[in-house]
Amino acid sequence: MPEAADGVKVHSKRLALHPAVDDLACHVVKDHFGELCERVLRALLKRSASSFLELQSALCVQSKSSRVSDSGLNAAPILLTSKDVRSALLVLLQHSCVFARVPVTLGNERPKPPVYRVDLHSILFRLRHAACLELTAEKHRNKRIQKTSNIEDKEDLLPSHEEAIISLLLEYGRLRLEQVTTGVEKLLGEANAGAQQVEQAFAGLVAAHFVEQSPPCNLPDLPTPIHPNAQPRKTSKANQDEKERQDAQAIAARALKTAADTRFTIPGQKPAPTANGNVKAGMKRKLESVTSPLDSLSPESTGLWQLCKSQFLTDFRYAACAKFIGDRQEGRAEVVVQGLLRAASPPWTGDAGAEKTSRPVTPAQVLAAARQVPEAAGLSATDVSAALEQLKSSGDGYVLPCLEQGAFYVDLDRTVSAIQEDELEAHLQSRFGTHGLRIWRMLRQHGQLEENKIADCALMPPKEARTILYALLASGFVTVQDIPKGADRAASRMFWTWRANVPEGKAVLCQHLAKGVLNLRLRLAYESDQLKEVTALYLQRGKHGLTDSQHDALLSLKNKQTVCEARVLRLQPLLSLFFSF
Repeated sequence: MPEAADGVKVHSKRLALHPAVDDLACHVVKDHFGELCERVLRALLKRSASSFLELQSALCVQSKSSRVSDSGLNAAPILLTSKDVRSALLVLLQHSCVFARVPVTLGNERPKPPVYRVDLHSILFRLRHAACLELTAEKHRNKRIQKTSNIEDKEDLLPSHEEAIISLLLEYGRLRLEQVTTGVEKLLGEANAGAQQVEQAFAGLVAAHFVEQSPPCNLPDLPTPIHPNAQPRKTSKANQDEKERQDAQAIAARALKTAADTRFTIPGQKPAPTANGNVKAGMKRKLESVTSPLDSLSPESTGLWQLCKSQFLTDFRYAACAKFIGDRQEGRAEVVVQGLLRAASPPWTGDAGAEKTSRPVTPAQVLAAARQVPEAAGLSATDVSAALEQLKSSGDGYVLPCLEQGAFYVDLDRTVSAIQEDELEAHLQSRFGTHGLRIWRMLRQHGQLEENKIADCALMPPKEARTILYALLASGFVTVQDIPKGADRAASRMFWTWRANVPEGKAVLCQHLAKGVLNLRLRLAYESDQLKEVTALYLQRGKHGLTDSQHDALLSLKNKQTVCEARVLRLQPLLSLFFSF
């Protein structure tokens, strides 16, 4: 049991790692890539990092145990070959569900094989693909292709080139530029998707940091084994280890800097100089002007491109903060905060959630950015200044002034924490009632309280207060400390104080959200599987080829699917709020 200072023991329910997030990730992978990838992912989740041989042996043991439990002791195990494991790993690497790392070896150590780890954030980001397409459509709505003036014509419903590029990268993970161009031509038609138009749209997405360069999608090579008769060099082991450690750190730092510099740049090749005989001695020839944003791209380039998930998550974070602040203020505060965050949001190169505050911007910049929002019709400079002053003087601390520059910025960390605590309080009220929420707020306000003091302040019987406190303790939302009055730590000479455990409470709520999304997806898959024959018959013959009972069953299935999908869409942003922000 952990102890605090002065012999005070802290009692809290240590939650084991809940399998809800892992199960949800496995279900998402199985739904998108099949059962083989799901088995490989589940084997990787059981270990923090695994090499290829360790993963293959773990899958063999897992297959043997599952076969024995299903068919008896005499059944032959289903063994996965190295080719199967390799193909599954390549698929997971293609979609950034798994990443590989080559360990650094120092001294006379034998080279270590590359290890593979699971990226849960990237897997759960697949739940937000619809939101990514919606965000891209909102940003590039004015670029949609409208070939005719007839509203009912299907040509008017074609998405923009940016939407087509994002949808391709969402579906295939990593692609080369030539593959992106070909895919957009297939989606929009050759007449609506010229190579130059696609290149311009692609260059705009790279400049806005929605698309980034990706490392090659392949399995790292195994290290070359050291010959058993190799003799070590006659150097001091301490000096050799220190030199190799410094070299490894320098190589890692140089690799990180190179990756950061070229992450959002298009690799190119300088065009050949103009061939003419009028160049003077010692002078350079003039280069031809580049007309296309991607004319400098080398045709032999093997660079892959993928979505920048951090930029999408940052935009989702900004939208959640603007809505939260706007709901708590009167007037057009939400539109002003949207403009403030739009003006303060240059392409973000870090991880989502690493940005504590937004960049300070002036009211003039806020007005210019807010006018791009459709709801900002008729917004004037006076309205912006009044809204900013109202937000500054509200006392919430979400929008703060920068006095030296006469600008304003948003405290993103404080705002996201407030959103999380609001959702946490709503969960506590629905689970433990009004009295449970009252006790939680009292503990948050006073820091720590005794049990009798809690009952008195909450205006409820001590027995009921004790029941709610122990229910909160069992769920991990609160902790209790026993403070001795003497050195003997006798039970009769001790008193207990209760504290609100906010980080553990957020973790518990995150697990509940993951479990809720998983249950809804499983229910949706179960309902669809029950009527797969009727659905196939409907696709083959149409609604006139079904009986009345089959038609009613399909209608009921459609209603259930609508309800489940609506609830999943409600829970997915909350899961991102606690897991990705």
